[in-house]
Amino acid sequence: MVYPYSFVRSQTSVPEANDIIRRYYYRFVSSLSRKEYRVFIDLCPNNIYIIKFYLKQDEKRKDKYNVLSGLNEPRNLVTTCLSILMNEFLDKDETASFGFVASNLPGEGKSNTKRFRFYRQMMANLIGDERFSHYIIPEG
Repeated sequence: MVYPYSFVRSQTSVPEANDIIRRYYYRFVSSLSRKEYRVFIDLCPNNIYIIKFYLKQDEKRKDKYNVLSGLNEPRNLVTTCLSILMNEFLDKDETASFGFVASNLPGEGKSNTKRFRFYRQMMANLIGDERFSHYIIPEG
């Protein structure tokens, strides 16, 4: 299931990262939990798009990317984020690549995280390898 989403804004100067050319902000509300989510899509050099998302209620938390919501809807969240990415960017830019930031959970190591394994499986199922090659970039 893909949730309806809306564009919020974009910015060219991202203080915490000098390798981001532009950041695009989107939002959507889960029809299952009625919770709002925020999505950032960062355009980096070489037309690489990076997806990050979190629950709006966690916005002020420093660890907002490292916590699970407990709402049991990750497939719909990732499908919605991919829909945003495909519709707004990848369908318009044939040279684009993309990736997810698979943050570790509290107490979890930084490689082969639970999120990484989930994203890897979702990409294999939803994207396949007809248009994209799949690469694993180990924690460096």
